[in-house]
Amino acid sequence: AYQSIATPQGSTPDEYCYAGWVSVESDSNPNGILSKRLYLRDRATQAVERFTIRLGGQSDDLTLRVYQYGYGTLTIQESMAYRFARVLGFLGIFAAVDLLYLVFADNPILKLKKTQKYVVLGVLLITVFGSIVFFSDFLLQGHDLKFHLYRIMNLAQSLRQGQIPQRLQAEMLNGYGYAAPLFYGELFLLFPALLLLLGVSVQMAYQMYAVAITLLTCFIAYWCFNKMTGDWKKSLFGAALYTLSAYRIINVILRSSVGEYTAIAFFPLVLYGFYRVYTAPDREKILLGGYLPIALGLTGILQSHSLSCEITAFFIGAAVLVYIKKTIQPQRFLALAKAALLTLLLNAWYLIPFIQSILTTKLSLSNANAETNAPYLMQIFAVFPDVLGGSFGRGTQQELPMMIGPALAAALIIWFFWRIRQSGSSKKDSDLGAASAFFLWGAAALVLATNFIPWNNLESISPLLYKLAMMIQFPMRYLGFAGCFLVFGAVLLAGQMERQGLTQWANIFICVTLGLSILTTGSLSTKAANDLEETQMFSPGAIETLHVMSGEYVLFGTDMDALKSRELFEGEGVAAENYTREGLHSQVWCENTSEEDSYLDLPVAAYSNYHAWLEDGQE
Repeated sequence: AYQSIATPQGSTPDEYCYAGWVSVESDSNPNGILSKRLYLRDRATQAVERFTIRLGGQSDDLTLRVYQYGYGTLTIQESMAYRFARVLGFLGIFAAVDLLYLVFADNPILKLKKTQKYVVLGVLLITVFGSIVFFSDFLLQGHDLKFHLYRIMNLAQSLRQGQIPQRLQAEMLNGYGYAAPLFYGELFLLFPALLLLLGVSVQMAYQMYAVAITLLTCFIAYWCFNKMTGDWKKSLFGAALYTLSAYRIINVILRSSVGEYTAIAFFPLVLYGFYRVYTAPDREKILLGGYLPIALGLTGILQSHSLSCEITAFFIGAAVLVYIKKTIQPQRFLALAKAALLTLLLNAWYLIPFIQSILTTKLSLSNANAETNAPYLMQIFAVFPDVLGGSFGRGTQQELPMMIGPALAAALIIWFFWRIRQSGSSKKDSDLGAASAFFLWGAAALVLATNFIPWNNLESISPLLYKLAMMIQFPMRYLGFAGCFLVFGAVLLAGQMERQGLTQWANIFICVTLGLSILTTGSLSTKAANDLEETQMFSPGAIETLHVMSGEYVLFGTDMDALKSRELFEGEGVAAENYTREGLHSQVWCENTSEEDSYLDLPVAAYSNYHAWLEDGQE
């Protein structure tokens, strides 16, 4: 891998936000070069790009052609970090192969039970199947892909520059800066960002991240279900049903909603933690292990996706009120209070700047209408929908899939009939009661996701509640928790069937729901591979920095078109030159030759906490 370091002087005469580009060519081995066009950002002091010659490929006639609106210098140097990353990569592959051998082969070093081997194999197969589209040399162009790739690249650059933690993305919005990190947790993006620093391409770093989050989702789900049931088969069934749930797969593949599908990995921890607290025997002290999953789950959600935090808070508040008699019992109330306090302590470094900024900064936020964006019942219970489309308000044509999938729909229907079957029984089963509670919460979440809820009526009842409801943007986000509730119910229902001696019915239930889940995931993956645009992302400059989705964190009143140019605006009598910008630090020589106060506007978004110093150090 090689780095091109350019110092372009000049700016673009058009709207493309770059001052030129460098093409990398080879007649003898044209397919051996990755990143064949390296972009020079408009008015960037230093443009660092990367191109890679494929492993095993050689090129003796490498040619670089510069197309630039201006002048400057260009330096090419080998990335030694990439050599180190290659070595680590090969060592990691060898170590993984050795570990798999130790797990599955009979040996005196690692002695695992046969059931444990089944669990490891099951988790690996679920992970591979749930992320199979990432085992390729390209990416599928999901809705939010470019935005999240640039988040990763900005985070890597901030780490290189010593901005830890990152509070503002310096290169976003054509170098004006974007404050997404203040409001949108990036803790888990450290993994792909560190891979970038080692020389791994942004495409491969993202693919590794998506696979890692799928593995994490499966592991957390299995752990929670195993703690609940103590049955490895039911736990593996639940992990598969949750990891391959339709809404999660849609987020991973079609929407590329990195924050949301990362947050979904932690939903089971929150539900399991509340299950532990509310099912603990009365007057029994609830120890750290009982409420720690709540704190860890909330931390994972908080550091992943702000909007999922709002949905989580809604369900927590609702559960506290619904089960108020248990909530006010001293040991449960104390456990919940400890979980809340632990969550605040773990996330204070993020929450304090977040709250300060949200109270003092006037942002554009989103004006999306939750009611018109809500899916219809026919969409939520769709079976094998098309994968192309977006969310265009009322109607169903040309919209993306917004569904829970036939597997969880079948589980909900089967539970309903099972509940009717058990209604005349004199025996009470705590698991059936818990399963019913989970299914009912899941059904409530499904209703919240539909167009049945008149969200717009909240505006006349409470403007604050209306504003909070509109922040969700898309009510389909409730499907994430709906899926989690329904999977928890399905796992407990299968166990209840077995305890009644109906093992055959339990196996049929598991096979039907799991089979439908596999078919749905396979269908979505195949359709996505056939219909979505393929793209290769090796060079940071290939991603448009003005692509910030709805621009929720843009300063209120910002003219987005004006950001396409990075110009200095000088007031009367002001002369400025030698403007440079490195990360969040700008430097310019300026002089006011008039006798009146004047101004100099820099191409920097005026977020809070910027400071200016004179040459002598005076602020």
